[in-house]
This record gives sequence, structure tokens and C-alpha cells, in this order.
Amino acid sequence: TTTTLTPRVSMLQAEEEFFWNSVLHYSQKFGKSFSFRTQMEFGSETASLPNPYRIYDLTIQYQLKNHTVALGRLTHWSNLVLAHVDGFKYQLDTKKLGSVIAFGGFDAVIDFSDTAFTDNKFFLLGWAKGQPGKAINFSFWNENHGEESSSFFGGGFSYRLPLDIRSSASLAFALADKQIYRTNLRLSKSLGKHTVSTGIRQRRYLTAEPYPWTDDKYSSPPQLHLGVNSRLGTRFFWFNQLNQRLGKAVTYLRSSANYANYSLTLLLGKNGDQTITGLNLGARGKLASAISYGSSVGINSIGYSDIIEPVNSLGLYGYMTWNPADLISLRLFARYYQNPYYEYDLRGGMVLNVAL
Repeated sequence: TTTTLTPRVSMLQAEEEFFWNSVLHYSQKFGKSFSFRTQMEFGSETASLPNPYRIYDLTIQYQLKNHTVALGRLTHWSNLVLAHVDGFKYQLDTKKLGSVIAFGGFDAVIDFSDTAFTDNKFFLLGWAKGQPGKAINFSFWNENHGEESSSFFGGGFSYRLPLDIRSSASLAFALADKQIYRTNLRLSKSLGKHTVSTGIRQRRYLTAEPYPWTDDKYSSPPQLHLGVNSRLGTRFFWFNQLNQRLGKAVTYLRSSANYANYSLTLLLGKNGDQTITGLNLGARGKLASAISYGSSVGINSIGYSDIIEPVNSLGLYGYMTWNPADLISLRLFARYYQNPYYEYDLRGGMVLNVAL
């Protein structure tokens, strides 16, 4: 897939006027045991993408009965940790005792703006058993960032409780600091067309400057949430979640409604003495079988995960797309940003996508 964009729209580098990149996905099986897959990207070199050649996945895998061995640039994901490693993976699957996994390498990719090899080291040993709705897992892993080394241990489960209540939880500890690194607990129950959920979550970031406007390590305080999701028709969905940070005077409600091709999101709350208000409006549709359009308006709606700040912002976006063939699309767009973290920016442009 090849994408060309001009002028380039980036809130971090507004002066860049042209950007292109090509992404290749390829997979192949060799008999019953061997397989190969890769995902790589080549494109413009920019300040945020200093390496124009980026490899996200490059894996050779061998499977024999219940044994699986993989080598290359690998990804491991669980409810405890997400890791990218240039190394190995071994997994043993059994019906009665679950699965054991060993995953690690001498080069761990932590910044995909430049996927060149690094000096970081990563190793994980884990065990899991069950399937979604009735599963349990434990993991121990070690991360090295330069001269710093951090070890973690955690576990998680998902289980259906009495009264048809669904539960899921994960808890991880930073062993050296003897502190909780990540917590996530969720309970939910379906009541006809509605699903009610509640839980608590927390995350501590161990790396400095997780966001451009912060200078120190960031720790998200424990946050309680209560949600109600409703399906009020075949085309009408309504999502609501009330959040309260423990120990902080921060309370906010996020409410989203989606009907057919229209969407509305409201953000209301308090951050100390300041009021949080946000609004997002979106719409899309078709003028003809090959021509579609869309637009969105965002007002004071900046939110980064659990970081909610009552900042004044405005975003406007509109586009029209022409699909003359199944593998070709041409989009004309106009966009305006007004955001205190970045530059004010108004521009129009063109996006051409060609899939070969």
C-alpha cells in the first residue's frame, strides 16, 4: 500500500509540505511446519521519522505438534505487557497444563519512529491457561534501558461470575521498587439492550517525558469508572462512562452517541476549580456510488488516555473521496488546528492511496 500526502498535516512539524510512504505486508507458508511473515515500511525521512526504512515484523516460525519456535523481529502482547523484540520466542501448548512461553532478545525496539537495533534487552517467561471468559495467566519479565534494569511480575484472569457477571483483572508489580506498576479491574453485566460496567485502573510510567509538555515521570492515580453502554436499535449506539480519580479532584463524564453515519461525543467534568467541557461532532455519507464525504468538529476535546486537561482547542476537518476503482482512492481535504500545544494550522491537501 502506497500513500502520498501533500501538503503534509502534522501538529508537530507543520513546516513539512510533502510525505509519502509504502507499507508491505507479506506472509507465506512452506509445508505444514514453516511460515514467514513481514511488515515493513519505506518513506520520507522526517524529524519524527528519522529512519525512512522501518521493519515492524520479520518472523520465521517453525511448528511441530505442540511446540512453536519463532525467530526474528517479534511482538508479544498480553494484558500485562506489550514488547517488541529482535530475538526468539518459544511456546509449548498442552491441553491440561496450559501454555508456557519464553520470549526475549538482545535488541528490543521501543521507538517505532526509528526501528534500528538498540542496546536494550528484554526477557519474559509466562504461563497461561484457558480461553476468553475463563482464563488465567502469569508473567515475569525484565527490561533493560541502557544501564537501568527493571523486573516485573504480574498476573491476570477473566471469569464469568454468578448472576452472569463478567470479570477481568490484571495486576503487575515493579519488583525493585516494590510498587504496583499496573492495575486494571473490570466487572460487567448485560441487562437486555444495556451493558453496565465498573472497575478501577492505574498505570505508572517508568520512562521520563512520556509527553512533550511534561518534564518528569508520570504516574496515573487510581481511577474508578462506571459505564453504561446501550444498543437502542440496529443503527443507534450510546456509550457513557463516569470517571473519578482517587485522591484527585478530577471527575469527568464521557458520553458518545452513534447513529448511522453521525456521531456526537460530550466531555463534562471538573479538574480542581476548572471546568472540563468538550464536544466532538462527526458525519459522513455518499454523494454517489464512487464519491463519499465526511466532516468533523472538535471543541476543547483534547484527551490523552487518562490525562484530561481543560485546554481551549478547536479542530475542523472535511474531506471528499473518489474511488474510481477498487484499489485506488483520491481524497481532497481541508483541516484547521487551534491547539495551545502546537502551531495554529490551516491547510488543504490531497491523499492518494494505491493498493498493488
